[in-house]
Amino acid sequence: MTSGTTRFIPRRLPRLAFACEVPGAWWGFHEVPIAASDAILVACGWGDDHDLLERRPALVALDARSGAERFRLEVPVLRPGSSEGQVAPPAVLPDGRILVAVYQWDAALTVHVLDPDGRIAREDELGEDGRMVALDLYGADSGVKLFLGRPVAAGGAYLVSWVYRSRSNHLMCRDLATGEPLWERDEWLLACAGGLAIGETDPPGHVRRAGAEVVARELARGQEVWRLGPEHALEPDPPGAVVQDRRPVMRSAAGTVGDQVLFIDRAARREALLRRDSDVLDRAVDSGAEQPDFDELERGWDAEHGEALAEELVAHDLAGGDERWRVRTGEVISIECAPHACCLVALDRSGAAELVQIDPRGHIQSRSRLPLDPGDQRPARRAPRVIAIDDELLLWSSSTELVCVELARPGVELWRLPLPAPCECDPPRPRDRLLRGASIAVADGRLYLRDGRRVWGFE
Repeated sequence: MTSGTTRFIPRRLPRLAFACEVPGAWWGFHEVPIAASDAILVACGWGDDHDLLERRPALVALDARSGAERFRLEVPVLRPGSSEGQVAPPAVLPDGRILVAVYQWDAALTVHVLDPDGRIAREDELGEDGRMVALDLYGADSGVKLFLGRPVAAGGAYLVSWVYRSRSNHLMCRDLATGEPLWERDEWLLACAGGLAIGETDPPGHVRRAGAEVVARELARGQEVWRLGPEHALEPDPPGAVVQDRRPVMRSAAGTVGDQVLFIDRAARREALLRRDSDVLDRAVDSGAEQPDFDELERGWDAEHGEALAEELVAHDLAGGDERWRVRTGEVISIECAPHACCLVALDRSGAAELVQIDPRGHIQSRSRLPLDPGDQRPARRAPRVIAIDDELLLWSSSTELVCVELARPGVELWRLPLPAPCECDPPRPRDRLLRGASIAVADGRLYLRDGRRVWGFE
């Protein structure tokens, strides 16, 4: 959990410090570039651009000020060109060391501990007990079988989580100094804050149930502290009434604010969408038209019942898991959290994009309209994204420019920066459909953009 003052977004218009290409770079599955204090870590490919069979995943470190390559870690894979070899987003420790989780096609899952100069100081094999083979990695399905999360270091330990075939979660905790296993669970890591590791038991939408359970565990021993079930008790109408009904919960992890962990509950919106489909079909049949205008019928339904398509931002106490507050929003497109605030972009019932600022007590501090990008007819893809937030500033992005505003006055712009190329990437998240401008990173007052093999640095 972050404490104190957090300031890393530049207050003035940043200037271009360097522009470079990363040889052999290709767009992977993860958020890149990843910015550290003195290096930019970029997941990319290695080998001849024109020969896919010779590509191998690699981690490249670029100097944060000049863009010069500092070191490159090539990842061996049993079958060159396989999309199943992955380099997860790296974690940079305060002492400059780097944790890199690597999955190889031959079922090996390894965490490399790198010195600041790129030398491999230690390799921790996470799949040595045969669990990876037991998961039937050689099945006939296509696509990415394993999705690696970014390692997280805290309290003298590090956590690595992965999901297999979008249905099997795994979380392992190891001693940071020695690499010795501490504990493991069948969960996906959502957050690490307040001395707790907060994980999710099953992917939402799993065939067995509509939602997933959230479990908070002590970081040191993995003992359960609290758990949120897959259902939420509906609020009774009269004060003091006994709650009888419960509804499924479909959560997306939103982040931590102070001593709270935030989630987006999408279940009510999902139920409303199913009801809209049924009602629109009934109206089309009742109209007797040979070719009903389903788009017009949907717009009519939204005008009558659009409020039902909202989602909810929910805060739970980190220490005990109790629900503290719940705020109704529109369809959440992106969200970022800071120690003392939370900002999100949501679509209202008319399809317009709003920038919403919420304080740690669940009070809406401001709402501002944002422009939609032209082109795509789907508002969710045209809406701007919240890129970063600190204690004073907010950075949001369209497909063509970055905009910096003050949190206290979100309608007042400090600067606008045209993007050198469309920087849009919505990497797959097995259980979380929240979208982010993944090719934009901010650190220590510097700004980095990536579009395929090209990287720009601003300061």
